[in-house]
Amino acid sequence: LAWDLGIDVLRYGGSYSARDALMRLFDFTVVIAATLYIAGVLRKDPYGSVQSGRAFAWVSLVLLFVFTTLELNTLLDAYVPGFRAGAITILWSTFAISLLFSGIRRHRRPPRLVGLLLFAVVVFKVFMFDLAQLDPVYRIVAFIVLGIITLCGSFVYLKYSGTFMTEET
Repeated sequence: LAWDLGIDVLRYGGSYSARDALMRLFDFTVVIAATLYIAGVLRKDPYGSVQSGRAFAWVSLVLLFVFTTLELNTLLDAYVPGFRAGAITILWSTFAISLLFSGIRRHRRPPRLVGLLLFAVVVFKVFMFDLAQLDPVYRIVAFIVLGIITLCGSFVYLKYSGTFMTEET
């Protein structure tokens, strides 16, 4: 069995099993931990490239994003297929706000910009795809949670915007 990466599928083939999900979690954790380890080594090594270390850190973040998206899609397809699109929207919004908070906290521009870009992707996804696919009850839940997450992100961004408006990173 393998991942079915069709545009409207994005799930693991076969029936859902908690044991298989734990094995996939273990596999991805090992790979993500290895990329984070390499990132740390490259950042601390005097001959290593800081840029390469950052690239490995971003690779690990992308792997985490892809794994959680695929695994959540697989889980919900098995148990709550009507909420699948809305839950992915909520997951992506959570990633976006996490990146935004991380960029603000560490005074780093790239995570803030990626978080804002991911928010834009989420809004596009909601209006172009989710409205047509979600059942009305799940659509309401997804919009409420997405609205709360977006409001929290915008309030935090505005509150701390003075701390990063003058930085040049």
